[in-house]
Amino acid sequence: MEPFDPSAASYDSSFTFSETGKRQREVIHKYLEADPFFQSPKVILEVNCGTGEDAMWLAARGHVVVATDSSEAMLAEAKKKDRAKMVTPPQFLKLDMKEEEWQWPDGSFDVLFSNFAGLNCFSPQRLQRVLYNMNRLLKPGGRMVMVLFGKYCVNEMLYYLLKGNVSAASRRWSGKPAVVNLEGSSVQVYYHSPGEIAAMLKGVRLIKKFAVGVFLPPSYLDGLFNRHRQLAGISETMEKVAGKFALFSGMGDHILLDFEKR
Repeated sequence: MEPFDPSAASYDSSFTFSETGKRQREVIHKYLEADPFFQSPKVILEVNCGTGEDAMWLAARGHVVVATDSSEAMLAEAKKKDRAKMVTPPQFLKLDMKEEEWQWPDGSFDVLFSNFAGLNCFSPQRLQRVLYNMNRLLKPGGRMVMVLFGKYCVNEMLYYLLKGNVSAASRRWSGKPAVVNLEGSSVQVYYHSPGEIAAMLKGVRLIKKFAVGVFLPPSYLDGLFNRHRQLAGISETMEKVAGKFALFSGMGDHILLDFEKR
């Protein structure tokens, strides 16, 4: 059984359709939608697709999407979503990302995409091989867009410091992996800096970096977010402003990195 199998059935309700989850995903979708590169159909490989929300969104915009995950339970949830009206519905496949060589030939895809910290489940040593495969499958001129956990989430640090939990407040930048409990299944989470990611990739250049969730809180604070609707509105407005400034790029719950292959 994969670590994320037990949480598959509740993932959409606990994150995808939570207020914070929806708003953070909207930030990413608006970025992709505004980029001229994504305004013509692309062949996209998504890794760690989860329940397929991003794959559905991309396919609805005319892209050819191969969406993969290591969790059969997550893929089963993704396949339940209505794809009947799509010209080219996403294809959902199991991919064990620990495989040394992934099944596709070099340069098979225009885009490699990974959203919401799936890549944070890999140690630096294992992640290097994962990124090698992602880079190998990318065409020259293609884009590799990944959304990772940020190392310095201001919202999280303040929340835990106010609770007097210094260990939790510093867990992202402590240099040690955190252990996350997912409905009885433990997952180690590693926090990688943009510089560390860039050093693992050859022949690419970073063209965009920005924080997602500087003022929008992590999903585990969704209840607090919902109880204070006025604060939620202010947070959303401030989030839109924060994305324009490099100062905030390392301060969010997540960070988006967009690489172009030379």
